[in-house]
Amino acid sequence: MKSSLSPEYNCTVMEGRRVGVSASGRRYTCNLMKGVALAESRQLLLEWQPGEDRASFSARVAGANLLGKASRRRVRDLVQSVFWPRFFAGNVPPGELARMMLKVIFDTATAFRLVYYHAALADRLLYDFVTQWLLALYQKSRHQVVVDDGVAFIEKQIQSGLIKPPWSENVKLKTAQGLLAACRDGGILRGTVKKEFAPVQLPRPVFLYVAYYLKGLVASAARLVAHPDWGLFLLTPRQVEELFLEAHQAGDLGFYCAGGIMRVEWPYPDLARFVRGFTGTNA
Repeated sequence: MKSSLSPEYNCTVMEGRRVGVSASGRRYTCNLMKGVALAESRQLLLEWQPGEDRASFSARVAGANLLGKASRRRVRDLVQSVFWPRFFAGNVPPGELARMMLKVIFDTATAFRLVYYHAALADRLLYDFVTQWLLALYQKSRHQVVVDDGVAFIEKQIQSGLIKPPWSENVKLKTAQGLLAACRDGGILRGTVKKEFAPVQLPRPVFLYVAYYLKGLVASAARLVAHPDWGLFLLTPRQVEELFLEAHQAGDLGFYCAGGIMRVEWPYPDLARFVRGFTGTNA
């Protein structure tokens, strides 16, 4: 069957490995070169209505021209292959919960960090670029990040056989630009033409959202603190501990660490209950 995408978008890719997660069914894509920035993802999620399926929502977005794109076909591709996986795939927190959070988070930077987390979980290339490449550069005290860093990371995956057939120079460049744009919008980089690492910080709502999500994935506090997802925000395990201590002092949860043993007392049993409590939603 002939692909409906243009040749530069039709990338055949292989899987990138995530620590602690099976590689089956996960893959690198060049979807970041297509568009749907974090601002658009936020807009679309707030526009989405609970229970609305992908086809119906895609048709409504195209009909209302919510993305300001010229082609209905193009809008449908963006919604279905970029936006939808960020909030409604099996490896991300439920989109309805993210929507509830965004409806009460009025600070744009905080909202974008939450959307960025979803985008990184949905896009293996973005996840690995940040946790395997950018984090290492940051820890080596590199200040500036350029598009060539994104291209170099992609080329490394090609040389390792994780992307084949190899992407064209144009696809590599545009995807690398998409990687850096997502990191800028997500608050870990700053700047327009010249980008540099932004101060490491994770707003309280996003920290708690991520913590409760990871609570459902790992069995112990130690594994939660050391989870690679925190690397998406350039955080070390020690910094994550400090965030838990701050949350403890603020009364958001209980965090106890003695003799190398960590324990978390959670006011809510899961992410859904936390979101409803945080947003004041009785459902």
